[in-house]
Amino acid sequence: MIRKLFSVSAGLFGLLTIGLSAPPTSTTSSIGFTANPVTVGDVVTVTANITPAITDTGELRLEQYFVAGLPAPCATPGGSYTTVASISTVPFSSVGQLANTSSPGSFGYRAHFVPQGGSAFHESQSACVDLIVNPTACTGLQISAINAFGTNLASPPSFSGGFKIIVTNCGPTTAPGVTAQGGTSAWTTATVLPPSTGSVGLRKATGGGNQILLWTIGDMAPGQTAELQINVTGPIKPNTPNGTVLTINGAWSASSGGAKSNYTDQITITVVNP
Repeated sequence: MIRKLFSVSAGLFGLLTIGLSAPPTSTTSSIGFTANPVTVGDVVTVTANITPAITDTGELRLEQYFVAGLPAPCATPGGSYTTVASISTVPFSSVGQLANTSSPGSFGYRAHFVPQGGSAFHESQSACVDLIVNPTACTGLQISAINAFGTNLASPPSFSGGFKIIVTNCGPTTAPGVTAQGGTSAWTTATVLPPSTGSVGLRKATGGGNQILLWTIGDMAPGQTAELQINVTGPIKPNTPNGTVLTINGAWSASSGGAKSNYTDQITITVVNP
């Protein structure tokens, strides 16, 4: 008889250890305001927050919503987000900046955390939240300057945009012989469009490219509003430091019957190098 002997040997030949890394820690991004809603001219800080605090790598961005280059409400379709402030030096839990409250409207912001380099924290972004800027109570003769078109960010080699001057008679009676005057910025070339009412001329050139314009509006009935748009273009030098703030208009004021309004704010743009 032929016997076949099969031997099965069970032994431990080696130990395989598989190390599984922990999943990224969930994060929550949120937007905060020192006040909301606010009134034109109020000082308010917008802040992007992240919890928990980031301790390894990544960037927390405060992003503002723009449509066709202008700040817009969250609900406006067709826009995109632009980073207006950011922080990446750890540890960090927030980053913020002063909001532009020079004109009324609703302006969308969101917080966005972007992990980098194998961060142990997960990406997150908040919902878009509007900062609501209400107009001031209107009394007497009022004048304001707003961004008419173009972005409030500028990159080399040039900037194109425009501002609008708005005069309103908030008084109960007709304002006689209303005029408005103000300047342009020396670094820009200005193109004055026909105003809704009256006529515009050069009052004086102040040197260095600056000029003072005189807008003759005429009598304004109670509640009447007049508008003047001025488009500007100007060069942005390639070596302009990132974050440089430039103005696109001078201060403007309105007058009637010897009474004079307050001066408008100057509209600013910020240089962002590509």
